[in-house]
Amino acid sequence: MADFSSTNVEAIVSICSENSAAIAESLNQCFDSQQTLTVGEPADWMSDYAPSELAGPGLLVCCRVGDESLVCAIPASLPLPEWYTEPGDSQSARLDTLAMEWSMNLLPPDIECEEFTTTAHANLLTAMAQPGSETSATILPVTVDEDQSGLWIVWPLPAAATASASAEPANEKVAETAVEAPVAAAASSPKAPPPVDPLARIRGINVPVIVKLAERRIEIDELLHLCPGTIVSFDKPCEDLLELMVSNQMYARGEAVKIGEKFGIKISEVGYVPRREPRIIS
Repeated sequence: MADFSSTNVEAIVSICSENSAAIAESLNQCFDSQQTLTVGEPADWMSDYAPSELAGPGLLVCCRVGDESLVCAIPASLPLPEWYTEPGDSQSARLDTLAMEWSMNLLPPDIECEEFTTTAHANLLTAMAQPGSETSATILPVTVDEDQSGLWIVWPLPAAATASASAEPANEKVAETAVEAPVAAAASSPKAPPPVDPLARIRGINVPVIVKLAERRIEIDELLHLCPGTIVSFDKPCEDLLELMVSNQMYARGEAVKIGEKFGIKISEVGYVPRREPRIIS
């Protein structure tokens, strides 16, 4: 498996340029926006001369390969939606999908991403680990809608440091406000019991999920004549969504995706209910 060597700089720049439309589509689907991306020219990464936008809050999309990572810094000034610091379940799924899709579109085929994450930070520059003295890093600017806003791709950065930085709080103002709250007021009012999650006991249970491609009925005679090389056709069009089954019940539908050398499904619908054509009773 290839890694982040100096010989791969041109390959990464090339693949980012080729996949700029797909990268923009993932960004737009995640944040409900309509933006276009233009990949700029690579330069040597020097934190002392980093863009001023990186000194503020935003998101880091990290693609880990071995002990190093490719990091995409998205400043809050992009702009990012307000929920990015405290995403709900569906919004967290969006951020996970963004990291997964970018891990496939930011890296050449010979570099396999081992882990991908999206995390919020109060200061992007502080969260981004500095490369060692023996390693040179590259920064690739990406312009958004041909204006002053943009995002930056930096690689390689030490994976261990970028992972530990993910624990950094994303909203310092919330913490400061909590500390400055009057102690007397807190003591005078009884503390409300923490909310009880009714699903807490079952969240850790593993359930089998099955991806259903298609089905049909065949005669027993046809079944008995199956052999290597036999082609069984189905009426389902190739562009139709796949079905994610839980306990033999359809739970969601989605598109097939390739994650490195593995298969995955990108969810398009959750809780899908098949439509039934109305019938006229005579």
